[in-house]
Amino acid sequence: MFFIHGKKTARIKRDTYHQYACKNCKDFDLDIRVYREYFHVFFLPFFPIGYKEVKIRCNNCGEPKWIESVQKHYEKTSRTPFYLYGAAILLIL
Repeated sequence: MFFIHGKKTARIKRDTYHQYACKNCKDFDLDIRVYREYFHVFFLPFFPIGYKEVKIRCNNCGEPKWIESVQKHYEKTSRTPFYLYGAAILLIL
């Protein structure tokens, strides 16, 4: 039987942050993206796996940033979207 499955990464939140200045270019425009991996069956998201990953970059120069307090805040407040449980919900119904 042919069974397509695997894991993929989805962006679950995108935001801009204006509280910290970039050390490289002194700009106050940081791009924040939150990602989460999910398991899929026949390319339908079944359930999320792993942890949320927060990536912060300067919008002006593109340099990656490590601001632990901001990362922890976005990991805590970002919710996993409903559609990442899509196949599991269909299976239950």
